[in-house]
Parts: sequence; structure tokens; C-alpha cells
Amino acid sequence: METTASDLVKDISGLVTLPDVYLRISQLLDNPNSGAGDIAKAIARDPAFTLRLLKVANSALYRFPSAISTVTKAVSVIGTSQIRNLALSMSVAKSFAGLPNDLVSMENFWKHSLYCALVARHLGREARRCDPDALFTAGLLHDIGELVIFNRRPDAARSALQTVLDTITTSPAPSIIRAKWRSSISPTSSPNWPK
Repeated sequence: METTASDLVKDISGLVTLPDVYLRISQLLDNPNSGAGDIAKAIARDPAFTLRLLKVANSALYRFPSAISTVTKAVSVIGTSQIRNLALSMSVAKSFAGLPNDLVSMENFWKHSLYCALVARHLGREARRCDPDALFTAGLLHDIGELVIFNRRPDAARSALQTVLDTITTSPAPSIIRAKWRSSISPTSSPNWPK
């Protein structure tokens, strides 16, 4: 039986539930009278989110000159609109935490999503044509459909992933790339050049 996109997202509200910390952060961000301290207090109630936020703030992506050890400082470094997006991303990731690891590593999925979001925001700022925050959100959530497929159709997803892996290992692409590299790079420039 063929599954349609509508079938996959039917009753999606039962699949993803937003935790209190995300809802509280959203309320605070929408309130013009709340500041970074209020947001930091809400975040501090969720140890997992606090840890993730501090890891992100201290990552090479933000290149802050010294270690960031408080939630308030992390909020000011990352920015309030990105805090909401990170909270949303973590909430979604938590909802799919039970997926089999042979289908997806949630840690890798989250890192990939965050990197895409940061690159999209950077490109938006450079181009000065799009809203960088909207692009950040798009980058953060661009692969969310994969998680829905992994959750709703794990056997089909596993089969598709195996097909991709089989194609990669039998594809002539690696040898073609090696041949092109050999013609453009001198073997004497690298002592470990494959023979």
C-alpha cells in the first residue's frame, strides 16, 4: 500500500508536543517587557536545554573570545530570536528521540540542522535580500520531514537508506574523482598518495 504525504503527517500533533520551556520562552520573547534575564531563568528550568545552549554558545560557530558560563550571557551571544528556534528544534528532536539509531543519529541530525541554520542566516545577512532569522528557522527545520518518515515508515526508510549506501559503494564516482585528482595534483606533493 502506498503512503501519501498526507498520510505521513496525519495526526502530527500527536507526534510532536512542545514542552513547557519552549512555550514559556515563546511567551517571554513575545512580551516586550521581558529581557534576557527573564529568558535565562526560563531556560535554566530545563537542564538539557541549558546544557545544549551553553554548548552552542561556546562552539566555534560563535567565536566568542572567552568561555560562556552563564545562561544569560549565552542568550545575549546567540540572540533571542535564535533562542526560540533552538528551543523549537530541541523540542522536535526530543519528540523523535526514540527512533532507531540505525536510521538516524539525533545528535548528528541536530548538529546538521544547526549548521544549516547558521549558514542560511549568514548568507541572508550577506545577501541583504532575505530575513536572516526566517532563513535560520528554515535551515533549522529543513529536514524535519525525514524524522516524520523515519517515525511513520521505518522499514521503508531503512530500505531507502540501504539503497543509497549500496549505490555509494558500487558507484564509479570515487574512482573517477581519484583519477581527476591524480591528473591535477602531483603525487610527489603528498607522501601518502594512494598508489
